[in-house]
Amino acid sequence: MQVLYHHYGVELPHFSPNAFTAAAIFVAVCEGYLGMMPHWDLWLHLYRGVLFHAPGGAIGVRKPVRAGCLNLVQKTGKAEEPRECIPVGLMSNHTGWDSQWFYMRNDDNLFPDYPGRLISERPDHWNYGVVKTLQS
Repeated sequence: MQVLYHHYGVELPHFSPNAFTAAAIFVAVCEGYLGMMPHWDLWLHLYRGVLFHAPGGAIGVRKPVRAGCLNLVQKTGKAEEPRECIPVGLMSNHTGWDSQWFYMRNDDNLFPDYPGRLISERPDHWNYGVVKTLQS
């Protein structure tokens, strides 16, 4: 998960429930079906980050959220994209999931600090595709 934190520039609370599921499924398919360690370039080819904004009260108004704002979405079978490579049935509606979460005290500092940072715009590097590196 730390590779995902670094690449997407987020912290643990920013991941949505389906983001954790997507990462676990990817690892299970790589290790259990393909017989290989999870490959970063394959991840970047198959998944992109989608920014979630909550309804803001007024029609058409959306507001940034502090937790669960990053969802990891696999390529779909749309005409401009290849078919879904890892067919899974993730929930498409988690209405009210955030009202059922709770906060735990971190007395022993075993968990990272809660940043409370809002991500209001989706960065370009959340798109599909392998990251291009500059050759010196």
